[in-house]
Formats: sequence, C-alpha cells, structure tokens
Amino acid sequence: MKVLRFTCLMLSVAVLGSSLVGCTKRPIQEIADARAAMKAAQENCVEYFLPKDYEEIGQLLTEAEKRDAEALESMLTGYKKARVAAEKSNQKSKTSMTKAADLIRRSKNDAERSIREAMYAIESAEKAGAKTHASAKLESAQAALVEAKNLFFVSTCGYSASIEKAKMAQIAADESIKETKEEKERLAKLEAERMARVEVERLAAKRATLETKSKPEAPSSSAIKATDKKEVEAAGARNGIPQVLTDYMVGKGETLWQISARKDVYGDPYLWPIIYKANRSQIKDPTQIAEGQKLTLPRNVNAKEIEEAVAEAKEKGLWFETGDDREKETRERKPASKE
Repeated sequence: MKVLRFTCLMLSVAVLGSSLVGCTKRPIQEIADARAAMKAAQENCVEYFLPKDYEEIGQLLTEAEKRDAEALESMLTGYKKARVAAEKSNQKSKTSMTKAADLIRRSKNDAERSIREAMYAIESAEKAGAKTHASAKLESAQAALVEAKNLFFVSTCGYSASIEKAKMAQIAADESIKETKEEKERLAKLEAERMARVEVERLAAKRATLETKSKPEAPSSSAIKATDKKEVEAAGARNGIPQVLTDYMVGKGETLWQISARKDVYGDPYLWPIIYKANRSQIKDPTQIAEGQKLTLPRNVNAKEIEEAVAEAKEKGLWFETGDDREKETRERKPASKE
C-alpha cells in the first residue's frame, strides 16, 4: 500500500515537472520569429505607411528580448513574459504587413494618377509657350516630374514621396502657365502702344503733307505770306483745316460764307457747311444767322469731310451771299481780258 502511494506521488511530480519545464523553456525561436517578422514588415513598407504599428512592433520585440535576459533571475515568470511579448510582436508584424499591402496598392494608384496629371500640366505649359516666356518655372516642373518617376520605380516604399514630387511638378507647371499668360499680355500691351505711336506719327506726317500742299489758289497783293506760319494755316486750303479759332461770335450782318472765309477761321468760304452742321441746334436756316450767336468751329476735320463741304456749297450755290460778296466773287473768277 505504501509502495502504491509513493508511486502515485512520483508520477504526479513527474507530470508537474514536465509542465513546468514546458513553461520555463527559453523563447529563443519565438524571439527569432519576431525579429524576422519585424524585418519583413520593414521590407513591406510598414515603417512608412504604418509608423505607429512599426514602433509598437519594435517595442514588443525589445520587451521580449529584455524579458529573456531577465529570465535568469526569475526563470518561470521571465521566460513566460518573454514568450508572450515575442508572440505579440510577431502577430503585430503580420497584421501590419496586411494593412500596409492595402495602403501600398492605394498609394501606387495615387502616385500613377499624380504623375499623369503632372505630365499633362507640363504638356499644357509647353503648348502655352512657357518654354519661351517662363522657362525657369517649366524647368522646375520637369525636374520634379523626373524625381517623382524615379521614386515611383525605385521602391514601393517611395510611392508617398513620388506623389509629393508629382504635385510639386503640377504646381510649378500651373504657375508657368500663369506666368506665360501675364508675359504675353504685357508684350501685347507694349505692341499696342508701339502701334499707337506709329499711327500717331503716320497721321502727323500725313497732316504735315496736307498742310505743305495747301497753298492759295490765286495769290493777290493781299495774298498770304509764306513766311507767316499762322497766316498760312489760317488760309486753310481745302486739303487741311488750321487750328486757330475754336468758336466765333457772329457780328452784325455776317453770313456763314463770310465767317468761313476769314483767315482765322477756315480761310475758304466754301467750307461754311462744316460750321452749319456743327451748330444745327441753333441754326435752322444757313442763310439766317443772328448777331451775337456763338458758333462752334470744328477742328481736325478730315479730307473727306472737307471735300463733302465744298461739294455741298457748290451745289447750293452762292444764293445766300451779300451783293458785295457776289460781285467780288464774280470779279475774282472772271478771266482777265487780253490787252
């Protein structure tokens, strides 16, 4: 009976001892597996896409290694905790790699899309003329695009950096388009100003030519002296109108014919229709103007308007002249008799 009890006791001790040995065995393999898993996680970009998870993996592995080192002081508790920490680190690495794989796939798609958009923006900038008007911005965009492509193809962990570079390229390209537009507008404005100056010079030259050609038709003893510039302008032949008086106060008994013939007005009686048309609001009948009326005298009248005024005056005839004017005009136009 005593022998049976002793045998049972020994069997119990053996079973308990076997259990204790299993629990206190050093987690060498578990720690090695955890290290390998952490390295695999790093290679699968967990460090870039899930930095917090990667940090936690490292902390768990460090704890496992620490617990293993402390196991000599407390074999049972230390090895158990080290094994648990190593297994957690291993499991965390595997879970993080699964998450990272999905993030890598999405990041790859985003990087491809960003690179395409940057390429399109650069192409648009080149078509807009940025190579000529915004070369610095365009070159910056092209350089950023090259970096984005390199980061994309070198490593899967570079997708995020590739996206950032592609966005920089697109921004630089858009800025080059804006800069090109502004430069073109500036050049267009300068060209318009230049053309305006050319036109002003052309008109000034034409006016000078017309004034040079304008000479009195039949100079008499009271003809205009060529040395007096103001009187030459006052004579105002039909090809140009001098800028002397801009308004005129009608005197007693004066007619539009007489006013137009004045040297300080137009110097040509046949230009009276110009005065009449400019003062229609106060002149109802060109043959009837009142003393004291203030008439506007148009200036800068072109050659066509001058020709039309002369034609109109000749068509209506001299029926509104005074008798003295008519007799004088007839005498001046009558050919000289042969002696």
